[in-house]
Amino acid sequence: MSPAHPGDGIRLRADAVRNHARLLDAAARIVREEGVARLTMEAVAVAAGVGKGTVFRRFGDRKGLMEALLQRSEDGFRATCLLPAPPDAETALERLRAFGVALVRRYADEYELQLAAEPPPQERYRSATRRLYQEWVVANLRAIEPDCDGVLLGRALLGYLEPALISHLTRSQGLPLKRVEDGWLDLVTRLLRLPDSLGARGECGCDTGVDSSSRTREDGLSRSRMRVAATCCSGPDGSPTPGCSSSRTSRASSTC
Repeated sequence: MSPAHPGDGIRLRADAVRNHARLLDAAARIVREEGVARLTMEAVAVAAGVGKGTVFRRFGDRKGLMEALLQRSEDGFRATCLLPAPPDAETALERLRAFGVALVRRYADEYELQLAAEPPPQERYRSATRRLYQEWVVANLRAIEPDCDGVLLGRALLGYLEPALISHLTRSQGLPLKRVEDGWLDLVTRLLRLPDSLGARGECGCDTGVDSSSRTREDGLSRSRMRVAATCCSGPDGSPTPGCSSSRTSRASSTC
C-alpha cells in the first residue's frame, strides 16, 4: 500500500534509519559493557525496548548483527581516515602515519568484535576491507616513493596492523597502547627511506639515513604523535574516540 501522502514515505524511511541506529546503539552498548559473549538477539531487543522479532527482521541472525556493528564502525573509519591519495609525499606520509595510529586504537577498542569476525586464514587477504586497505596504503607509498615496491611494503606495514596482533600485544603481553602506536610510527620511519630534500625540511620527522641520531627519531615520533592526536575514527557505537575532532580546518584533524 502506498503512503496516503508523499511525505509519509519519507517519514517511514527516516523512522527505519533511526530504529536501525537504535538497535546498533543497544548492541554496541552490550559489547562495550558486557562483552561479545553476551551479545544476543534477545539481549539487543530488551536493551532497545523492542520485540525480538524486530531484531531478527533487521539483521537476520547474530552474525548479521555483528557484521552490521562492524560495518558502521568501518564506514566511519573510511570516511575520516581513507582520504584519496595525495599528490605530494609529505601529505601522504602524514596520512599513512595517522591511518596506522587510528587503526591501532580502533582494533584495541573493538578487539572482541574484530576477533570474532576475523575470516579464516585462507580468506583473510581476500576480504574487501583488507583489499581496500592494501590499495590505499600502496597508493600513499607510491606518492612518497614512486620507485618503491608498494605491494610488498604495503603487506609488511599492514602486517603490523592485524587485529589479532594488536590484541596479543595489548591484552596478552600488557604493552601500553601508546607503545604500540609509537611502534607503528617508528616502523614507518625506518621502513621508508625518503629523499633527503623531504627529510631536510624536518616537517615529517622521518629518519632519512643511517647517520641520523636517536634524538632525531624521537623528535620525529613526538611530532607525529602531536599531529595524529586529533585522529578521528568511529567506535562500534558510531561515536568518535576521545580526543577526536571532526574539524577539517586544522592540519592535525585532516591528516587522518
